[in-house]
Amino acid sequence: MVPIDYFDTAAEIYGDRTALLDGDVRLSFRELRHMSEKLGGAIAALSPDSAPLPVGVLSPNDYRVMVSMLGIMRAGATIVPMHSRNSVEVNTGVLRRVQPKCVIYHSSAADDVARMRDELPSVRRWIVLDGPAGDVDSLQSFMEEPSPPLPDWGDISGNPDRPVFYWQTSGTTDAPKIVVDDCGTFDATLRVTRHLRPRTPNDPPPVVLTVAPLSHSAGCHAFTMLTLGATVVNMRTFDAKSVFEHIERHRVTDVWLPPTALALLLTYPDADRFDRSSLRRVALGASAVSPHCLRRAVALLGPVVSHTYSQIESGVVTHLDEATVGAGAADVHPERLSSAGSSLFINRFGIMSDDGRLLPAGEEGEIVVRGRAVKRYLDPEQTAFARRFGWHHTGDLGYVDPSGFLFVVGRKNDIIITNGFKVLGAEVERALSEMPEIHECAVVGAPDLLRGEAVKAIFSLRPGCSLSKRAVLEHCLARLPKGKAPTSVEQWPDLPKTAVGKIDKRKIRALVWAAPTQVA
Repeated sequence: MVPIDYFDTAAEIYGDRTALLDGDVRLSFRELRHMSEKLGGAIAALSPDSAPLPVGVLSPNDYRVMVSMLGIMRAGATIVPMHSRNSVEVNTGVLRRVQPKCVIYHSSAADDVARMRDELPSVRRWIVLDGPAGDVDSLQSFMEEPSPPLPDWGDISGNPDRPVFYWQTSGTTDAPKIVVDDCGTFDATLRVTRHLRPRTPNDPPPVVLTVAPLSHSAGCHAFTMLTLGATVVNMRTFDAKSVFEHIERHRVTDVWLPPTALALLLTYPDADRFDRSSLRRVALGASAVSPHCLRRAVALLGPVVSHTYSQIESGVVTHLDEATVGAGAADVHPERLSSAGSSLFINRFGIMSDDGRLLPAGEEGEIVVRGRAVKRYLDPEQTAFARRFGWHHTGDLGYVDPSGFLFVVGRKNDIIITNGFKVLGAEVERALSEMPEIHECAVVGAPDLLRGEAVKAIFSLRPGCSLSKRAVLEHCLARLPKGKAPTSVEQWPDLPKTAVGKIDKRKIRALVWAAPTQVA
């Protein structure tokens, strides 16, 4: 099956059931399919030879983003999701590399698009998602343009090498790369995501709340849930109160969240006023989550919390399931709350030394992956480097315990060299996250004349909490080996985030190094 086949099968089964709900807009599966067919025809007309056609989508969350994704899939084109929170320079750079012929954008990005147009001569059509703007056609008018019948670009084996998405990596510690998600890799990830949310024909249909950007993992999660007959309830902006209101009003069963969003829900003071009993699965992903946060999530939301370890390049690798999280919160194998879970048998993972040896349980090295869900980069040289020794190298460091649970300890390029010793920023961050007053934290190397680099901790506080710098330093000195504890700490109101909500350590480090006089 090609990706659109999954949706069409669901549309044939669920027909008049509500597929998308966005404010006052309600679309059934049949209506959503019809809109995607019209859009697919218009996009296919831009590529008469049926060659894969990159199409950029630049928008905050909006039901028409899902319409666009389905239409692009149907045309056999390639979706290029753009993060609306990215700078215009980053988005222009991504589009320049993939050379799209069409870009669909939200009117809120009009100023950015005006700056991008001269830089992107490959783009033949600019389409406004939510209405016409000057000389630019609306999505609705574009869909109404005469077009030839949709080509049948599928083949008997599902076109495994045809690209479906060009993703950009999050770029928290490196510059973003372009990842090619083809029909084969997309199918493998889709199957395991469906496996994580099994349902029988007698089960009530899921109701999914989208709160994270559809331009990233939340978009794939929403698509997968549509193939299960779910109603996707779209939130255009994240607000903790609105999330709880939506859960209660729409009897939401499923939510996918990055841990940064979960932390905001856990600090909302009036959460108990809302009915949360409909929740069946709160899936966490995109970055690590602390055991303290998992315990609080189970206490607030119930034993419905799970966590996956994945990368855009590899798909889902391991899963810390709801039962294991619930047991850990009840102090049954509590150490597993610090893990990323165990294998889902879609990819095989291992721990590798720098010279290419696979290491036994308990030994620390780089996490490597191989399997059908592993993707390639658009740049062949980046692909070759990532696949040395016959495995995909994640850039993450970790180890496996004797029971097969994976523990991620940090990024290989997130190492601070101080006094000639290596310190993993993630190890210090885990110690900091044990302090209940700390909301978010990041540890980076700061300039130091004697040490070369010094370990510096940046943190923000939960609402209503106070914490002295001395208390933070003393806590770290008590929890960490000598030489790994921070020599200085700073409290910031908020920590900068990437477009997909991850803490942006590149920006934090740049700010710290731009102000060396502030370093103790």
